[in-house]
Amino acid sequence: MSVSAHGVVFARPILSRDEAMATEPADDAASTDLLGLQAMHTFDISFSQQPRRRWSAVFCVVGIVLACGNGCSRQSAPAAKQEAPPTETEEDTLKFVIEQFREAKELPHFREALNQASGPLFKQSGKHLAAIDAAVRKEIQALLALDETELNDLDAGTPRALDAAHLEGSFLFRDAARAAECIGLPRNEQAVLGFDWAMRRVLLHEQQDDGLPPHWVLQRGWGSDLDRALVALELLRQWQFDGCLVVVPGKSGSVIRLLGVFLPRDDGIDLALFDPRLGRPIPGPNGVAVATAAQLRENPGFRKFGGLDGIDFARAEARWPWSAACLAPRMKVLEDVLAGPERVDLHVDFTSWLQRCAAVGLRPSPWPAEDHTAPARRARLCYAAEDGGLDKAQRRPFFVSSMLPLTYLQQLFERRHIVTDELREFSQEIRKLYLALFGKYALESRMAVLRGQYETALKRLDLISNALEQADFASSVSDTEWKKQLADWHRHAREAYLAGDVRVQAFWSEDYYLPALLRADAVLLQQRLKRGILSYAVLTTCREPLGNQIEWLRATCWEDKAIRLEAQAAERRHSGRAVRQTDIVSAWRNTRSAWARFLDHGDVAPTLWQARLDALAPLWRQGPAAQARAVGLAEQAHLDLHHAIAARLRQAQANWRLGEKEAALAALKKARSDLTALVELDPNTRWLNEAAARVRAQGGGNLADRVEFLQRDWRPGGNVAALRQSIDDRIAALP
Repeated sequence: MSVSAHGVVFARPILSRDEAMATEPADDAASTDLLGLQAMHTFDISFSQQPRRRWSAVFCVVGIVLACGNGCSRQSAPAAKQEAPPTETEEDTLKFVIEQFREAKELPHFREALNQASGPLFKQSGKHLAAIDAAVRKEIQALLALDETELNDLDAGTPRALDAAHLEGSFLFRDAARAAECIGLPRNEQAVLGFDWAMRRVLLHEQQDDGLPPHWVLQRGWGSDLDRALVALELLRQWQFDGCLVVVPGKSGSVIRLLGVFLPRDDGIDLALFDPRLGRPIPGPNGVAVATAAQLRENPGFRKFGGLDGIDFARAEARWPWSAACLAPRMKVLEDVLAGPERVDLHVDFTSWLQRCAAVGLRPSPWPAEDHTAPARRARLCYAAEDGGLDKAQRRPFFVSSMLPLTYLQQLFERRHIVTDELREFSQEIRKLYLALFGKYALESRMAVLRGQYETALKRLDLISNALEQADFASSVSDTEWKKQLADWHRHAREAYLAGDVRVQAFWSEDYYLPALLRADAVLLQQRLKRGILSYAVLTTCREPLGNQIEWLRATCWEDKAIRLEAQAAERRHSGRAVRQTDIVSAWRNTRSAWARFLDHGDVAPTLWQARLDALAPLWRQGPAAQARAVGLAEQAHLDLHHAIAARLRQAQANWRLGEKEAALAALKKARSDLTALVELDPNTRWLNEAAARVRAQGGGNLADRVEFLQRDWRPGGNVAALRQSIDDRIAALP
């Protein structure tokens, strides 16, 4: 049995490596057209605008990638059913609708499938669609703080617009669950495996926006302790685990949020407990990997070791952890119709959930009506009216843009003199190219990794990685020569735009390499395509921000593969079969090398952090536009820091798996030392406090909220403190 530094025991995935590779779809040029040169003449993106005003344009360029994911070949909703022949039966129509659901990836796909299903599916199943009991309805309203409209939507016999959002999230978690699912191990160990997967996917960091639906949090890759808990519970729900959020009164009026998973035992059920803030199971007595509620009640003295010293667990309460859409009876109907080898869990029985809470001694407590982070209402508050929600602030486009280093890219443009105010249209096309490149290779590859399509992702990552390295090597010229080349190129662009559309098209067609790269055309890229200054300008400018994301995803792929092999080995040991260690060792070596490669460019030392903060401070004396830029650059710096520390910890884990415990321990102690040095830097909190005071004096608004999120990292007991405690736990766990 293989146990991690957190006590995680891995089980065998449901799909073998070969099976997973066989199911991965091929790319299609049709989908990449939306991200290539055709897109450059469609959207108008100006980096000089305030952030909220440009989100819609950014979303148009890259939103298709986010929704479509890893190589999805459809660029719009699945085609509506053609005119049926007179002999077509209602059963045939239902089969067609089911196929639409199984092929859907994007929100429009699910919306179209629901429109088709509203007739045959719910007409056929209507007699089985019982309304929610009046007493249960009343309890739902009390615990979830739903209004009358939301309650009526739950009882509706036909689909509602917001159902598509629920399906979008559930199917993404279903795909992720299939890649990580395990069999053959006890349920408590499976729960630990799923929780650990979620903690690797979502860093503990708050930035830009909160209260997002869990599938948005998963795609973005960072969030609060509550966000991490909800992501874990969504994944575990696809493994048919029920659970809850556990709210426990702590010291001095504080509240501790834990994640609970219901598990069977000989005399009933129990509740396995996890800490999403520290990213670990609550350790159980006598070396048990995960503690249960019963054990905490029976062993009060043990709580200190579990990090829960001083809590009154007798006063712990349960809270509902999922979207309200899970309660709709029509979701149970749809779940049953879609049952099969690719089952997706869409429904939770509220009465059964209440009974489980009671069985483990937890009283369900209501979410405050004013709490916009309550999971039951997150989708409604984040999706726009046309999608069935209440959002009027463009939160979805804003969320998409949060995954792109927009402000940092603008700074790189200016440093390298790529864009010029004299050529506005030309500069806009350049910016769109950057967004298309990030969409194609960062966002789309991330979706591939989330769905477990590692070979597809690695092939895509290899393409862009080679392109970035070749551009770096070929463009090593002096600063003087670079400026001369850019001046000649800008002059050529000016002449083309003055001459009209034909010359403009000819200008953008002079470089053959970048269009092939935007289409991820591996065959074409192997040829000696003409590369102009456009390719070099774009690729060398985004070498750092895009390259870091690429190396992070590559390391994640190898790490997941290593964990899957280890899980398969654990299952074989349980069944008494032989285990081949060579494959596991090779995978962990690849993982270690991949994290080292990320850290070559992506590490953030205390001295570098100090320099980045010092560069931001003067921007606060230059007015609102400069302040907005300062906040954007600070957000990028914080993301870089969290990724760097996480990469160090995961490299240390790879060393530990390879038996190199001294190297792992040294790396953990160095990470702990650097974090301590960062916390002690005076500019850290002083700069953020000054920023917060300035934006509040100017009326607050969006910038004030964004600074507030960053401040949460550095407060006593905040996210950085939790990260330090997590490192201490890892050090203590090493023998």
